[in-house]
Amino acid sequence: LKLKPWHALSKAPRSRRRMKHRVAPAFELANTALGAGEDDDPDEHWQLCETSDLEQLGCPAGGSAGGLLLGPLQGLCPAEAPCAVGGVLGRRATLLVLVLIFISNQACRALLCYLVDFGPAATPERAINVALGFGSAEYGFLATMAFTLPFTVASLAAGVLADRGNRMLINACSGMAWSMCTICMAAASSYEVLLVQRGLLGTAQAATNPASLSLLADLFPESRATTSAIFGLGIYLGGGLASLGAAVDQRMGWRTCCLAYGVTSLLVSALALLGSDDRGRLGGSSSPRPSASARAS
Repeated sequence: LKLKPWHALSKAPRSRRRMKHRVAPAFELANTALGAGEDDDPDEHWQLCETSDLEQLGCPAGGSAGGLLLGPLQGLCPAEAPCAVGGVLGRRATLLVLVLIFISNQACRALLCYLVDFGPAATPERAINVALGFGSAEYGFLATMAFTLPFTVASLAAGVLADRGNRMLINACSGMAWSMCTICMAAASSYEVLLVQRGLLGTAQAATNPASLSLLADLFPESRATTSAIFGLGIYLGGGLASLGAAVDQRMGWRTCCLAYGVTSLLVSALALLGSDDRGRLGGSSSPRPSASARAS
């Protein structure tokens, strides 16, 4: 895709011709970057001002190049220009949904810590370790390595998947998966069953960070650090929410607590289905960009 040489703006409407002296340097620079030659037919390629052209480059209408407005519709959009996410969610709504999913991620991860009781007064209804018959050593492995090992291995695959797949869909599917694991914990009948469920929980939760952070970086290129900080609040909010599980456990039992947290997390994760990761507009296509020499030929 090439820009029409700036002198061809004389054929454009008067409102755009008045921009000629302001956009000429930008058009010449863009033509050079895109590999457009001086011998190109000026009528062969229209300047980058049509909405269809902008959508092909993943840029919203009304973009700019180095802060210079090029016209009522056009712009030389960098690859990192913020673009609207698909579906019914806007940028800020998408950020809110991803933060809520991350909160539920952390809550379901830490919930187990508040369901055990190694005191002499512990009962099977209030303490998962008493009900399933495991001690502090088994709990230590369950809370750490049983989660960390699957999480670490799955994180590598999750990063590759986030580079190629629909990141909102990845968040939805992974969230529903770990939510189901939490729900199934309510029906655990032995330590071995709980161990498998914990491993599956870690595997499912590994997809959240790469899918969410890469998507937010595309949606908020102008404030990536701030967005990451907001997203990171989910760690502490989720941990605080998990601590409330101790109160729920004391009132209704650990099985009901797992069920309540799992169902809530499932509903929150389903919100990601309202959004869509349009990689064509976000500039995240896995196909490489053609070089300038290739575009010139």
